[in-house]
Amino acid sequence: MAYGRLMAACILVALGGLGVTHQAAPENPDAPAPQTLRILRGEASYDLDPHSSSSGGDAAVIIQIYEGLVRASASQPLKWEPALATSWKVSADNLEWTFTLKRGVKFHDGEAFNALAVKKSIDRMIIDDHPAKPAMRPYRDSYMETITEVEVMDDFTVKLHLSEPNPRLLATLGLHCCMIVSPKAIDHLATIRSPRERSEWLTRNPAGTGPYRWHKAGEFDGRNVRLNANDSYHDGGSVAAQVEFFTMTEVTAQRDALLAGEADLISSVDPAHRSALRDNPRVHLHEQPASNLSYLAMNCAEGSGRSTESLSIRRAIAHAIRRDQMTAICDGAATPQHTLLPANMFGHPAGYVPAGDELPEEEALQAARKLIDAHGAPDKPLLLLYPEVPRPYLTLPTATAALIKAQLEAVGLKVEPEAIPLSELNSRVESGDYDLVLIGWMGDTGEPDNFYSPLLGGRDGVPSGNNLSRFYSEDVVELISLARLETDIAKRAAHYAKLEKLVFEQHRPFVPLFSVSTAVAWSSSIEGVTVTSQGALRLVRPQ
Repeated sequence: MAYGRLMAACILVALGGLGVTHQAAPENPDAPAPQTLRILRGEASYDLDPHSSSSGGDAAVIIQIYEGLVRASASQPLKWEPALATSWKVSADNLEWTFTLKRGVKFHDGEAFNALAVKKSIDRMIIDDHPAKPAMRPYRDSYMETITEVEVMDDFTVKLHLSEPNPRLLATLGLHCCMIVSPKAIDHLATIRSPRERSEWLTRNPAGTGPYRWHKAGEFDGRNVRLNANDSYHDGGSVAAQVEFFTMTEVTAQRDALLAGEADLISSVDPAHRSALRDNPRVHLHEQPASNLSYLAMNCAEGSGRSTESLSIRRAIAHAIRRDQMTAICDGAATPQHTLLPANMFGHPAGYVPAGDELPEEEALQAARKLIDAHGAPDKPLLLLYPEVPRPYLTLPTATAALIKAQLEAVGLKVEPEAIPLSELNSRVESGDYDLVLIGWMGDTGEPDNFYSPLLGGRDGVPSGNNLSRFYSEDVVELISLARLETDIAKRAAHYAKLEKLVFEQHRPFVPLFSVSTAVAWSSSIEGVTVTSQGALRLVRPQ
């Protein structure tokens, strides 16, 4: 606690050093907005080019500056609602999507929003040799690969041509990577020879249509980002004249700053702090189920020589896992998970539990010991990798890893936990030097394929990059492909129900553990903060 107070004091000095003043929002929603809304978040921003960034710290700022054709609904279940598009229609063969665009919208640099602006922005993402392309386009191949052409029909109508039916298209267009950049900015980017320097320039000179605009052209401090209200915003009033994002990794210090009135909003509240904030009348705590999953990946790579290559050992591990012990340490924020798809997501098979998971504890542990005895206990401890820092889907990584170690050792499997930086995880997986990985996944589209393709997919016998189990099965990959192309909702749901059974009853490449709810807290004096069904902040007061 002393450390938390010290860190809180540090952030108060930082806030004061920037000359930030706080004016509480009046109860009258028609009254002027407060001067500054101060947001505490755990991740800094590095790249504010929406087409090149895949960072959550970047996206939190990007979505205040830019907008897409559609946006996520505020209420759950998720629906994609009009944003820069007012309506859309789909051709009978599902290969053409026609969007009618909103009129009277301007970019922050004064350029008019129209169909040509949409074309220029999407073309920058999908055209191989686009003269303004950034160095990296991480969402291009896995999300936008079906868009073959953007056709301008008239000033406010644009048609997207697809190579194959894509029921996930709206979800893709709602991502920050599809937000529309000013055509004037794109024209300037085309004059910059280096792709890396293009994103650096756009980071310092962003120009979207969103409710907030860049504070000062040419300047950038990723840890402390300042935005000004867009006074000509087309879809509501700003929550504050300025919004400032301060990076603060220590969660106790975040809570203390909010309670002291030296910060206005915490973008992600640690589960241990939620009950105290929930009972405080000066704080509004917003909690909601999240599309995330914590899971235990098991190294299935053929020929690896790891014990987890054996289906018997993987089934034994699944039997030994006690999810209730894990959720008990999460202060009520976690719910047990037996399937890949979270319970709040389309395609989740309600009521389904894989065979074996329904066994009472003693029966499950006995089944685990029998499988280990039949196979033979591994000579070496199982190497368990886990992230050294908390993640939204895994708020207590060290404590959870310790529980897994104890649960597996109770059935005769020795375990050696090792905390590593998240940045080193992929290289360790590529080297094959591991048996188990305690990790998680956060969905960003609300689509089941956003879980299945990265976590269990692959191509031509090679697992996808985020498939940490290194599991590959042609029958699973084929069914994933069928599900991602199916436009009939009922048939898609049936495909995903079949996938759950196929994966967890026949292959067991990993063990789903739990899903963690998200929480955002802000001063109850602030009017207009909305948390979307995808967990993003919308800082706009309705018109």
